[in-house]
Amino acid sequence: MFHAKSGRTLQIVIACLLSIAAANLAVAGEVTPEKIADKMGRIIKQKWACSNLQIKVVPFQNDELTQAGRFQAIVFKADAISRKGITVAPVYIKAFDITVDLYKLYYKNDIRTPRRKNTIIDAKISEANLNKLLAMKDMPIKNAKVDLSSGKLTLTGDYQAIFGHNLLMEARVEVADHRKINLIPTRVSVNGVPLPAGPVRSLLAKLNPLLDMEEVPLSPTLDSLAITPTDIVLKG
Repeated sequence: MFHAKSGRTLQIVIACLLSIAAANLAVAGEVTPEKIADKMGRIIKQKWACSNLQIKVVPFQNDELTQAGRFQAIVFKADAISRKGITVAPVYIKAFDITVDLYKLYYKNDIRTPRRKNTIIDAKISEANLNKLLAMKDMPIKNAKVDLSSGKLTLTGDYQAIFGHNLLMEARVEVADHRKINLIPTRVSVNGVPLPAGPVRSLLAKLNPLLDMEEVPLSPTLDSLAITPTDIVLKG
């Protein structure tokens, strides 16, 4: 029994060492901030259309940390990033004391950061792009439209659960789990009559999350949201 456990432990250790070695080989030798930034940029561009994308990887003074994939900071900024017709513009993201999974980066073409101290983000998503997001959702509202012009979020459309009736929802936006953007209604009516709680909950289950930052490069965390007459501003 002892020998079997020892054998399994040895196999795990060898596998881990081989993964680290393979990752370093994939980087074509020594890990450098420039190589990491270049590889990240190529992966991001496979998933997002980017305008003026810039990535900077800031190393610690200790080169052993660099070889292990741990960096003082990674900065990602772009005039705009687009995916599936949805644009976030502009975008600035900075992650501090961040560790990159080198094996997944080079062998899986996947940016994974198992450890980071914190992240800051400054980005905007426009009213027009919010409406594109709504059009992709499977919900009982036809011709759904968001209006931010008053500095608050108003959603209108034809509520299909009651044929041909006009929906009006006034809502605020709220951060959930530090990454999701949810609508929180303050008033919901159909033809001026308040919609009961049950249908409202059902509708919100289809609407939320409006946007999930897990899909954004570096998966930044959010602290706050602000509605302007043209955009929702994302801060972290």
